Amino acid sequence: MQKIKSVFLAGLPAIVIATLLVVAIIYAWTEPTSAPPAGNVSAPINVGLDPQTKSGNLGIGGLFRAMGSVSVFDGNVGIGTTTPSGLLDVGGGKLVVLSGGNVGIGTPGPGSKLEVSGSFRVTGTSSYSYRKTNSGIL
Repeated sequence: MQKIKSVFLAGLPAIVIATLLVVAIIYAWTEPTSAPPAGNVSAPINVGLDPQTKSGNLGIGGLFRAMGSVSVFDGNVGIGTTTPSGLLDVGGGKLVVLSGGNVGIGTPGPGSKLEVSGSFRVTGTSSYSYRKTNSGIL
C-alpha cells in the first residue's frame, strides 16, 4: 500500500499539469460568433496588405469599393447579369462595351463604334458628321 501511495504521489504533478493544459486548451478555443459570410471569414481574403486571389466565385452583398490608385478587372464585368456579353455589360445588353471598342445601347452585340437599338434624343448644342449608307436612315 505504501508503494502505491508513493507512485501515485510521484505521478500527481504530471496528472495535474496535463489536466490544467487540457482545460487551458478548451478555454482558449473561441467559437465563431456567426456563420460565414457574416464576418468570420478566415484570412487572407479579409486581411493583409499583400495582393490576394480567390479561385471560384466571390459574392459581394453590399457596396463594392475599389481602393487604391488603379483598379484592374481581368475578364468581363457584368452589372445586373451573371453572363456578361462584353468587357462591360450593364443589365444584360442595356449597355455593352466590347473588347474591340464597340459600344451598344439596347443591343448585346454592337457591330459599329456606337450602335443604338431604339430611339434616342440629343438635347443642347451638338455637332456631328455622318456618312450615308444603305443600311439605315439618320
